[in-house]
Amino acid sequence: VTPTGATFEYQWWKAESATATTGDAIEGATLQTYIVGSGLAGKYIGVTVTATKANYTTKEFTDITDAGNNTTAKVEKANRTITLAETTSVVYGETRTVEFTYTGEDVEATVTSGTTGVATVSLADGNLKGTITITPVSIGESIVTVTVPASTNYKEISDTIKVTVTDATLGGSVKITGENTYGKTLTADVTGVTPTGATFEYQWWYAEDENATTGTEIPEATEETYVVGSGLAGKYIGV
Repeated sequence: VTPTGATFEYQWWKAESATATTGDAIEGATLQTYIVGSGLAGKYIGVTVTATKANYTTKEFTDITDAGNNTTAKVEKANRTITLAETTSVVYGETRTVEFTYTGEDVEATVTSGTTGVATVSLADGNLKGTITITPVSIGESIVTVTVPASTNYKEISDTIKVTVTDATLGGSVKITGENTYGKTLTADVTGVTPTGATFEYQWWYAEDENATTGTEIPEATEETYVVGSGLAGKYIGV
């Protein structure tokens, strides 16, 4: 604006057209700068500047956003960010929870498991954060995708986490029952092994020490029960 020395009044406005020279005034937007507010995505932003100088006729100048002088002509929705771990692991038979956060306006996020045969997922979210609950189905890997949808002023964003389901460890114990005497039957009681449903292979052995955890294998003694054989008097029998 020439000459220098004028004073200025500002009024920012919104319009539907890139060629508009006026539009709907934005309430309170009367400063030289304007922070783009809510609900303006897809609109064009214009400003009317009223210049006043002594001995000069007051004049209005207008401009509207365009791709040449601004990043985009229309107001675009702002980008979100999402914070989510890259990987996690969960033991089969257990569950794992993973938290995430995101920026922008609070919306209802969604979550999907790329391989539902490995794990299923559920989601509880609110207040710009969420918690994923991962339930294993089988051993393997799955890519879980979290999507935060678009809202009034923010774009959609997605991120992924690689879930690895690992083998669980059987627990409990095996107990030998029966009379440890030549010709008598010993039984490997596996009812204490958890969880139920396991299959078993057996190998009976003998040792010199009652605290032994392994010993000399007894040939062909590979069943749930074992009839104490010859030559084992004074030995400890294990399985």
